[in-house]
Amino acid sequence: MKYYKTEIFEAVQRISMYPEEFSNLFIPVIEENVTAFEQAIGYKLPNDYKSLLSITNGLSFCSCKQFLSSEDKEAPAFKHIIGEKSPNDKYLLSFNNDLSLYAYMIVGIWSNLVMNVDDAEHEYDDLAYRYAISHRKGEKPMPDYLVPFCPTPSGNSYCFDTRYTLHDGHSCPIVLWEYNQEYSEVLFPKVTHDCFTDFLYDAIAKVETNNALAEFFKFTEKVRKSYTSVERKDIDTFEQAIGHKLPNDYKYLLSLTNGLSLFSHKLLGVWNDIDLSKELKEYKYEDLVYWYARSHKMGEEELPDYFIPFCPAQKGAMFCFDTRKPYHGGISYPVVIWEPKHEYTEERQPRITHDYFADFFNDVFIGWTLSFYDYDGTSKEDGE
Repeated sequence: MKYYKTEIFEAVQRISMYPEEFSNLFIPVIEENVTAFEQAIGYKLPNDYKSLLSITNGLSFCSCKQFLSSEDKEAPAFKHIIGEKSPNDKYLLSFNNDLSLYAYMIVGIWSNLVMNVDDAEHEYDDLAYRYAISHRKGEKPMPDYLVPFCPTPSGNSYCFDTRYTLHDGHSCPIVLWEYNQEYSEVLFPKVTHDCFTDFLYDAIAKVETNNALAEFFKFTEKVRKSYTSVERKDIDTFEQAIGHKLPNDYKYLLSLTNGLSLFSHKLLGVWNDIDLSKELKEYKYEDLVYWYARSHKMGEEELPDYFIPFCPAQKGAMFCFDTRKPYHGGISYPVVIWEPKHEYTEERQPRITHDYFADFFNDVFIGWTLSFYDYDGTSKEDGE
C-alpha cells in the first residue's frame, strides 16, 4: 500500500504552513546517500521515512508560541514554562517530559557513513553522524540494528528498530533509547509508535496543541481556568468502563491540565470513576464521566456508545470523538457534532467538523471565542 506517501506529504505540507522561525524544511535527499547508508549499516530504512526524505532531507519544528518572554505583556502565554505562574494556573504542569520544549528535529542523510565522529564535517542533523556517535565503542553503545533519527533535548533518541517490519514492509517500530537506562535481553527500549507516520503526526498534534494552549493563556485569568493534570490510571479506568479509547492528542492535553474552561466553554476532564447507575448530580459538571453518563441516559435520543462527548455546545449539542475511525494508530479521531433534535441513521451520521483535536481546539474553542471577545474579556459587540 502506498497511502503512507500521501500522509507524509500532507504532514510536511502542514508543517510548511508554520512560521519560518518555527520550522525548517530542506531540499530532497540525494538517493545515493540513502543507498550508501543502508549498505554501510546492513539494515534497510523504513519506506515511510524515506518518503519524507524524498520531499525534505529532514525537518525541524516546534511550538510557535512557547518561547515568549515573561516580560511580553501582550502575549504572556506559557509563563509556567518560564517559571512565572499565576494562581489560577498553578496546577498546570510544565512540560517536563522527554521532549520538554516540544522541539522536534528529524534528521536527514547528508553524508556517507563515516565512523570518525570527531570529523568536523559531520552535522548534528545528519543521520550518518547520529548513527556513528550512537554506535561507537563505549560503555553503552546502541545495538547496530537501532537507527536514531530524532534526538531529544535530554540526550535520548527515538530510533527505528530495523529488526522488524510492519505494514507490508513499509514501516518499522519506533523505540525510545534512554542513555541512562540499563538495557538487557529482558529489559528493552519501549516501543512508542508502530511506524514513522504515526510518530510524525503525534509530534504535530503535540506542537499544535501547545500552540492552542498558548492562545488560551493570552486570555485574562478572569475568563479562563486550568486544572491539575489527570492521572493516567484515571484515564485507563474511564476507557475500560466505556470500552473505547480516548484519542492520544486529547490525552496529551489532559496530561497537562484536566480540562479547560474559557468563558462558558469547557473541554472536559476525567474527575470521577464512571458508574452509570449513579445520579447525574453526583458527578462534576466539567467531567467527561458526567457527560458520557448523561448522554447515555437520554432515552430515545441516546448517544451511541462509540461517541465520546468532550465539549458541550449550545442547545444540548455536543462535540464528540468518533472512536470508530481512529487516525494514525489512535493519535486522533474525527470530531463530530451531535445535535439531539436530529434524527440520525446509518446513512445520515453526525457531521464531522474536524479531523484532529488540535484543529478543533484552535478553530472552535479559541477561534469562536475570539470572534466575540478580546483577550482581556471585553465583548467585541460592546466595542462597536
